[in-house]
Amino acid sequence: MTRRRLTAEVLVARIGASTVVAAAVLLVVVCAALWHWSQVNARLERTQAELAAARAQPTPGTTAASTRPTGNTERLALFERTLGKRSDLDAHLRAVFAAAKRNGVALTVGEYRLVDDSAGGFSRYHVSFPVGGVFRSIEQFSEQVLADLPFAALEEVSLKRDSVGSRQLEARLRFVFFLAPDQVATSGATPAPIAGTTQ
Repeated sequence: MTRRRLTAEVLVARIGASTVVAAAVLLVVVCAALWHWSQVNARLERTQAELAAARAQPTPGTTAASTRPTGNTERLALFERTLGKRSDLDAHLRAVFAAAKRNGVALTVGEYRLVDDSAGGFSRYHVSFPVGGVFRSIEQFSEQVLADLPFAALEEVSLKRDSVGSRQLEARLRFVFFLAPDQVATSGATPAPIAGTTQ
């Protein structure tokens, strides 16, 4: 036997095997705790560095807020820049029908009404459609109209279903187009609706 082995056997005989096993387990636990502590410390340092970097950069909300109009004059100017052209009403209606076709929504009869707001210096063109289809198609159609025509607003939505289990809906959608005044158009003139629709 070597001297080290003999020393180890004498030590085990004196203090007992269970004590030696417990000491070895304790040593492993201490080593694991030290390793875990070093990992947590490194993660903490990384998080602190990321926070410091994030604080140094301007937040997107701050940038957006600084470019958003703050006064009434700026809001009015933004509104006037967004108005659609009254002379392009046929093109606007074609965009609505194209969005309906792309989303599988049936538009057959439309009601149209042009209202001049002389005090505000713009016109409102109300377009109302009974619509048939599944909810998702109607939702996508509405979203696409609003995306394609930034001067449009969805003024009213009503939904009806024949039975609880039916996926098909009957809906009525009313859009409003906010239009810039057209010098050549008369106040009572309403553009002719697109073929396949009625007034």
